[in-house]
Amino acid sequence: MTSLPAPLAPTPPLLPALTSPPVAAVPLPRVVPPLPFHRLARADGRSRWWRPLLVLLVAAVGYAVLELAALLVLVVFDDVAGTSLADRAVATSMTDPFTFGAGFVLIALMMPALLLALRLVGVRPVGLVFSVAGRLRWGWAGAALGRVVVVLVVSFSITQFVVGPLTGEPAVLAPRPGAVVFLLLAVLVVPVQAAAEELVFRGWAMQAVGTWLRHPLFAILLPLPLFVLGHTYDVWGQLDVATFGLAAGWLAWRTGGLEAPIALHVVNNGLITVLVALGYADPDATQGSPVSLAVSSVTLLVVVVWLVRSFDARELARPRVAPAPPAPSSLAPSPFVPASFPAEPATAKPAAMTPAEPAASTAR
Repeated sequence: MTSLPAPLAPTPPLLPALTSPPVAAVPLPRVVPPLPFHRLARADGRSRWWRPLLVLLVAAVGYAVLELAALLVLVVFDDVAGTSLADRAVATSMTDPFTFGAGFVLIALMMPALLLALRLVGVRPVGLVFSVAGRLRWGWAGAALGRVVVVLVVSFSITQFVVGPLTGEPAVLAPRPGAVVFLLLAVLVVPVQAAAEELVFRGWAMQAVGTWLRHPLFAILLPLPLFVLGHTYDVWGQLDVATFGLAAGWLAWRTGGLEAPIALHVVNNGLITVLVALGYADPDATQGSPVSLAVSSVTLLVVVVWLVRSFDARELARPRVAPAPPAPSSLAPSPFVPASFPAEPATAKPAAMTPAEPAASTAR
C-alpha cells in the first residue's frame, strides 16, 4: 500500500498584508451658531431647562444673606453708638437721605448675589450676562451715557420748567435737608443700583427666558411685569415704568448688551435724585399723569432712535459669534512611505537639484 504524499506547506505570501492601522476618530467640536443677546445662556453648550431656575434660587439665597448681614451691621452699630440707623433704613418716607440711600443700597446688593450665582451654576463666561462680547463694552457705554445725558437733561428741564407751570405745578427751588447727601448718592450709589436692576431684569431675566423661548419678544415682555411691580406707583406711574422697561429691553436686544439700558437707567435715576435734592421732586410721590407719560414716551423714543443709530455707526457686534473650531488633527501617515521620507504630492513636478533645494522638499 502506497502512502499518500505529505501535504505541501502553505506558501508564505510574497508581501506582507498591506493593511493600514485603524485611525482613531477625531471628535469634532460642537459648533455654536451666532446667538443674539437674549439667547446667550445657550452659548457654552451647557444649557439645561432648569439652569436659570437654579441660578434664581442661589441668587435669592445669596441676596437674603447679604440683606440680613447689612441690617445686622446697622443693628450692632446702633447698639454701640446709640443711633437709630436700622429703623431709618426700613422707614417708608424717602425724604430722609439715609432711608433713600439705604433703599438703593439694598437694590444694589442684587448685583453681587446674581454674579455669584452665575459663577457657581450659570453660563460661562459670566460676562455674557453683560453683552455678546462677554464684558461691558466701555467705549460704547461712555458714548451711550453722553447721549442719554443730553436728551434727558432737555426732557427733565421741559417737564419741570415748562410743563409743570402750565399744569399748575410751578418749579420752586427749595433744597432739602441733607441735599449734599442726596447729591453724593446720585454719583456714588445710584449708578450701582441702576446697573443692578438692569443686570437682573434685562440681563439674567431676558437670557433665562431666551433659554426656553427663541423669539426676542418673549424675552423682552415676560420679565416686564416683575420690573413694574417692583415700583409702587399708580396706574399712570406703572405705565411709565412699563414704557421704560420696554425701551430698555429692546435696547438690550438691539445693541447686544446692557450698556445702553444701564446708561438710560443711571441718568434717569441720577437726575431724579438731583431734583429731589434741590426740592423739585418729591421722593414719596406715587402719582403719575397722562402728560408725564406722554413726555416720558417721547423722550424714550428719541433716546432709543439716537442710541440705535449711534450703535450702528460704531459697527459693533450684535450676535455673539463663537470662535472658529480648531482644525482636526492630521490622519495617520501612510504605511507605504517610510516615516523619514515625507510623501510628495502626486501633482508635484521634479525640480532640478541644487545645494539649496533638496528634491523632496514640499515647502511653498
